[in-house]
Amino acid sequence: MPTASDFVSAYDAVAVEYATRYTSQRDRCEDRTLLQWLRQGRYLEGRVVDLGCGSGMLVGLAGLAPESYFGVDPSSGMREQARRAYPKHTFVSGMAEDLSALPDGCADSVVGLFCGFSYCDQPWRGVAEMARVLRPGGRVFIMVYQKRTLTRPYILSERCGLPLPQVPSLDALERVFAAHFELGPRRGFVLLTDRLPENAPRWLFDLVMRADLVLGRVFPESMLYSVVEAVRRG
Repeated sequence: MPTASDFVSAYDAVAVEYATRYTSQRDRCEDRTLLQWLRQGRYLEGRVVDLGCGSGMLVGLAGLAPESYFGVDPSSGMREQARRAYPKHTFVSGMAEDLSALPDGCADSVVGLFCGFSYCDQPWRGVAEMARVLRPGGRVFIMVYQKRTLTRPYILSERCGLPLPQVPSLDALERVFAAHFELGPRRGFVLLTDRLPENAPRWLFDLVMRADLVLGRVFPESMLYSVVEAVRRG
């Protein structure tokens, strides 16, 4: 099984392609949905730690100001792409298990888009670090892979021959978060939009995505990506 360093090296290798890869109609639909979700949940208020920031997608998606943003990623290649796109923002090396670049209680939210947390070798340490850097009442929004994610193209498989990281059950992951956080309801993406043709109109993508989120709540085992939403205990 690949190690964390194997995945980091692979992301270094694909960083340039990754930064411009996800621009399809379905990708933009997912981005719109995420932005609405983050705004409604107040995850973009105050100081935001972007865990697994990659090429800086969250900055571009939400228009976060440099003084309210702190990006963390272990891949030097991905951080380089982020700095080129957003030179006034802060991007540092780190993983969920080690957020030592951040002081205690410095953040209002930790956001992890598109499953960077799934590469965490020791999720209990990662969750403890998130709790440490958050103020009491701070929020987490963490996307994680589910087994059905294997049905989707995966850039590290295509370019580097790596499998997805091992995926813990959602029950197991929620037990880890429950040690420090009050958990919200299970939610996530089934991604029925994958079945739409790329030239389908925007309104149809958005309509299917709304149905998608409802389906994920009713049948969580059908999700490709799960989202852990939680609030740090005071």
